[in-house]
Amino acid sequence: MAMLRVFKDLIKPYIYRSRLRAEGARLAAMEDPEARAVGDAFLKAGCAAFDASEEVLMECVETQRAKVNARTDTFDQPDYGAGAGAAGGAGRTVRRVIGEFARAASSPQVWASMHFALVRAVQPALCLELGTCVGIASAYMALAQRLNAAGGRVFTLEGAPGAAAVAEANFRDLGLENITVVVGPFQETLGTVVAEHPGFGFVFIDGHHDEQATWDYFNQIAPALLDGAVVVFDDIAWSDGMRRVWSRLAADPRMAHACDLRHLGVCIYRRTGGAGA
Repeated sequence: MAMLRVFKDLIKPYIYRSRLRAEGARLAAMEDPEARAVGDAFLKAGCAAFDASEEVLMECVETQRAKVNARTDTFDQPDYGAGAGAAGGAGRTVRRVIGEFARAASSPQVWASMHFALVRAVQPALCLELGTCVGIASAYMALAQRLNAAGGRVFTLEGAPGAAAVAEANFRDLGLENITVVVGPFQETLGTVVAEHPGFGFVFIDGHHDEQATWDYFNQIAPALLDGAVVVFDDIAWSDGMRRVWSRLAADPRMAHACDLRHLGVCIYRRTGGAGA
């Protein structure tokens, strides 16, 4: 079983990149310019077709990832009952080894590079992430914004203070000053962030893999989204509940396009759509 698991882990990036290329080709052939932009980003990530300046920045994050993955010190993580960074209420604390936590919960390179390509394509002034972990995905987003002509800022929400501290140290090591980390359960922090910083063009919803919570978070964020914003949902096949909420989101009239990448779901949001709530 261990050998089979190792084999599956080795082939997953190839499967995911193949899916990115297939969905990228489909979207890139559409008349909708925003769909074409997302399709081009998928193709870029699926083919690893980044230019030299982009490769240098992404390699910096991967070097930092390797350092974090090797750490053996620990932090205390509040267990909210639905996975790392979730809002909920189990009310206990779990001691986590930082390296093990990072390896298990961080966005793998194939998806982190997709976030990078999407932020480069969409050019959002504001990005939002629910579930910082140790900061790998948010670092990719912030570095993509650094290359964008208009710059931008990432707001990332994390439920575990210990994980947030690790992420902030990583951001300092990478020289990233355009990331704001907000610590606390999502149910306590998200409302303030979306009220004070409307106009998100890119959102990554991770950290609380629960059907109703995912639906509620999206509806809480929706009023603060720009027309044409890209919204990424993590772990859409993680459970029956997550599969149900992904089907609901993909069929929602507010979504101009929905792309099932097997592990992630990516939507293009339309403010002119229906109420959906």
